[in-house]
Order: sequence, then structure tokens, then C-alpha cells
Amino acid sequence: EAEVCDGFDNNCNDTIDEGNPGGGRACHVAGQMGACADGLTSCRQGEFSCMQLTNPEEETCNQIDDDCDGAVDENRVCEPCEEGYTLIDYINLCVKTTEVTVVEYGECASCTPPVTMYADNNRCNGGAPGRENHPINCVSWAQADAYCRDSGGQLPTLEQMDQITYGPPENLRRFPWGDEAQIDCAHVIFNEQAGGETGGCGANTTASVCSRLQGNTREDVCDLLGNIREFVRDECPNNGHLSTGCSFLSGQVECGRANRQQHTPCEAPARAAIVHGIRCVMQAREIIR
Repeated sequence: EAEVCDGFDNNCNDTIDEGNPGGGRACHVAGQMGACADGLTSCRQGEFSCMQLTNPEEETCNQIDDDCDGAVDENRVCEPCEEGYTLIDYINLCVKTTEVTVVEYGECASCTPPVTMYADNNRCNGGAPGRENHPINCVSWAQADAYCRDSGGQLPTLEQMDQITYGPPENLRRFPWGDEAQIDCAHVIFNEQAGGETGGCGANTTASVCSRLQGNTREDVCDLLGNIREFVRDECPNNGHLSTGCSFLSGQVECGRANRQQHTPCEAPARAAIVHGIRCVMQAREIIR
């Protein structure tokens, strides 16, 4: 007789239930979710069981619950950028939409505190009441580099920041927001009183990130000019590092200079200043649908 799944040697060849008789049908694995719930029936000791075909894997953008946690395509796997980052499509790069805030820097368990805190200098935002959403400043290049690496990204290069701020070479704009308007407090947190000691559009400090929406790029990246200068990866001849943009203490001329090479001072890796902060970038994910 033909072999069936019953625990007997139906075809009398001294082998019981060989060839998985009646098995191989699709089934649901009890207690499993997503891709891990897919199985095939298998005959064992005269009974059918559902054998799991797939183990949990990293989630990818495919409308399948790859990691078997009950959620499909979660954690932005179908988005080119992590949450809080914006895609700059013409260089296939994800840039942090805002400057790193005091709160965000404080959430980095492996990061060291700012070199100078609010108690030592009232223009340093770390520990300052009411400035939790201001950009972190008074950090060194080494601290900025460590923060970006800890978050899974890195500091941008000067060339990347140039293209993020002013657009691709074939379609350069005068300012991050376009060619119209000027450097003013509707667009930029800067020192509007030329030669004056009060910066930050009269507040004498930085402002909350993204408080000047008119100054955003078309991708809605905030504060690329003003509020705080941002470190980049590029090194100087003296082993220091460059920063880009302008700060709440910068004048209109400095913020408006078209030649960014004129306003990228070189800083030693360990030096911190009230005008320096952080913005990270990440390579955009390749999304295959």
C-alpha cells in the first residue's frame, strides 16, 4: 500500500512514514507572528505538525513582518531617512532637520557634558532654564563628532553643507530659502545691530530650533544660517576643524557672505565656544519596494 502518515510501515519497506506522506501543505505555526508564522506540515511519528520556515530577520520595506513582532514595515524602513532627518535628494543624503538640541544631547548616554555649562557662562545652553529646545552649544568638535557617531551618523563635510544650504551646483540659490529677501530676523537668528554686543535678534542668546520658518530650505531644513555655527568633518592645516554657517552673534555681512571659505574658522578638536553646535548627516537608505 502507499505510505500514509499513521506510524505504520504501510509499504512494507522497513521504514515508517518515509517521504513525509501527506505533508508539505501550508500551515500556520502556533504562537508565531508575521513571517515566522508561515510553515509546512510535516509527518512525524504518525502525526502532522507545522514546521516553521523562517526565523526573525531585520525588518525591510516589503509589506512583510520580517522581524515577527506583529508590525509590518515599522521603524521607518520604507522611508529613506530616520525620524528627525530630511532627505536631500540631489546628494542622496539625510540631514538632521534641526540643530541638535540641549534635550537631544542630554539623551546621549555615552556623550560627555558640554565643556562649559550655563552656570559658567549664561550664553551656554546646557543646563539653562527654558533652553531645552535651544541648540546645544559650548561643545568641542570631538564632542560633536562623538554625538553624531553615537546616533548612527556622522558630521557632514563642508561640501555637503554647502549643497544642503545653497542647493546643487547647477541650481545655486543665494540663501537657504532662495534668492529673495535678505538677512533679517524674520529668516535668521543673528546680531542685527552691526558692531553691537547684543546678538540673537536682541535676545542675547540663541533661540529655539526652527523658530524662523521663513529661513527654511525647500526641504524644510532649519537654521542653516544663524542661531549656531555647525562643525564639519573637514580638517585644517593645523589639525583643527572647520565649522559652517553663522551664529546668533554674527553680523549681517558674515551671515550673507557667498564665499563660505571666508567664514569657516579653524578650531582645535578640544576647543568649545558659545557659537558652536552640532548637525549630523546619514546616508539615505536604498528603498526597494
